[in-house]
Amino acid sequence: MDPVSSFKVDAGLLLDPLSMTFVLLITGVGRCHIYAVGYMAHDDAAPPVLRYFNFFIAVMLLLVLANSYLAPLCRLGGRGLAS
Repeated sequence: MDPVSSFKVDAGLLLDPLSMTFVLLITGVGRCHIYAVGYMAHDDAAPPVLRYFNFFIAVMLLLVLANSYLAPLCRLGGRGLAS
């Protein structure tokens, strides 16, 4: 059997005590979104900034819940894009 046909990539999520700690930390920081909505209420740039903020939180949650070594590498690109 050649190495290419035996190559397999798993894409899934893993929730263990350490990742749960980081999920709680990220969602806690994500609650700053409530403050940001009120702070940027009269700013024209508010909708794009808030979309980027939501995207960043989602990518960070996917990053800490990854169950393989390849998935975080892909999600780090999304985190850099959102930053």
